Amino acid sequence: MLGFQADIVELNGSIINSRLSVTVGACAVVLADAAISSTALASGQYDVDPAELIDPRSGLFEAWVGRGAGDESRRIYGSLAFRGDGDWMGIIEPGRERDADGNWENILVLEGVTLFTDGEGPADFGLLLGTEYTNADNRFEMAEVRALATFMPHDRVMLHANGGIERDRRESSRTALTWGAGAEVALGGPIEAVAEVL
Repeated sequence: MLGFQADIVELNGSIINSRLSVTVGACAVVLADAAISSTALASGQYDVDPAELIDPRSGLFEAWVGRGAGDESRRIYGSLAFRGDGDWMGIIEPGRERDADGNWENILVLEGVTLFTDGEGPADFGLLLGTEYTNADNRFEMAEVRALATFMPHDRVMLHANGGIERDRRESSRTALTWGAGAEVALGGPIEAVAEVL
């Protein structure tokens, strides 16, 4: 899975930090989990969210393409994070997924993130509220609440932990507890290694 990160832009439109970074992702449990099942990455580039916010009065756009478990399944996503002056940010993620039969589904993920700490580490804590809309049934199918924790034991290493509850109308057991743990290690320049356990 490759992700591309573009410019951070102030709300008035001037560029405050221009960069292009390539993120190489790796799954910790079973390296790529047989090319990672389509449900594992259904809501974006990574499943484990950090307890962090983008800079005040800025926005961040990311786009990525992925492949699911079947040879024909594909994912195309974009993500726009935006923040004003407060201790919260909003995230809008439109995407498309194609299953092994070639059927496309449009998905829209909406999330809000707030921090309970200053965001400067070495330990930060926050909360994520999210929902997902799909055109398959033309309704919001999923809602979730997750507690977020991020620890920085070293300036090149970040450890993340999430725990929460999810309500999904598509599943027979509609309400479930969720958890995840992840790590980011800066390898040099714009390259970092990412591992997740869900």
